[in-house]
Amino acid sequence: MLLLSHTLRSPRLAAVRPDTALVHVQWGNHEVGTLQPVVEVVAACRERGVLVHVDAAQAVGHVDVDFRALGADLLSLSGHKFGGPTGVGALLVRQGLRLPALLVGGDQERARRAGLENVPAITGLGALCGALSDGAVAADGAEQRRLTERILSAVADGALGLEVYGDPVERVPHIVCLGVEGVEPQAVLLGLDRAGIAAHSGSACSSEALEPSPVLEAMGVDAHHSLRLSVGWSTTDADIDRLLAALPAVLSDLRALARTE
Repeated sequence: MLLLSHTLRSPRLAAVRPDTALVHVQWGNHEVGTLQPVVEVVAACRERGVLVHVDAAQAVGHVDVDFRALGADLLSLSGHKFGGPTGVGALLVRQGLRLPALLVGGDQERARRAGLENVPAITGLGALCGALSDGAVAADGAEQRRLTERILSAVADGALGLEVYGDPVERVPHIVCLGVEGVEPQAVLLGLDRAGIAAHSGSACSSEALEPSPVLEAMGVDAHHSLRLSVGWSTTDADIDRLLAALPAVLSDLRALARTE
């Protein structure tokens, strides 16, 4: 399998060789939010006769996704990323593509995975997808972008010692990643938590890992000091107001403490 760079806007398609079995590409990166040119990647892989899987976990529910028009062989999504139940997702498979069973022993999931399905969660995900009427994703995405643009505008002058990571324009609308100068991110998270604000540092998928983020390392930025902020369908302007009031105070207190040590 070839993992195309999800930290650069220009995927390294030259790395696709005749013996490449599968290309995996993220639609939107889960740490910095950068959108990848998935349409071009899929088209190039199809021209080369290489299977391509698109990780759309951070895209579905936030940007318009048309699996049939995209032409990818495989596309995966996660329900809780756009308001659905936790512990449920979906794998979309191009018509005509045959996959061997992951777990054998039964004909569930079209004989791809035996075992008891999580029916309540699957039903919840289906209900959520059914509720996303035409235009709903675009409207939600526009509102999420408006909220995160408030964060980006507040840090743009550099006065807070924060640097924006990832593409500021070609990004999923709900994620902002900031580099934090001179302050340990864990201390920032604790300060924000005391103010009632949930945030994260690095990847939420590896919250227990002590190693620096490989995504940020590949980008050539400070991989040890990052703050990841995201909004959802229930986020309001009042929530952003609370963040923008608390963040400068938290950073100021921590930097003042560091100077006294």
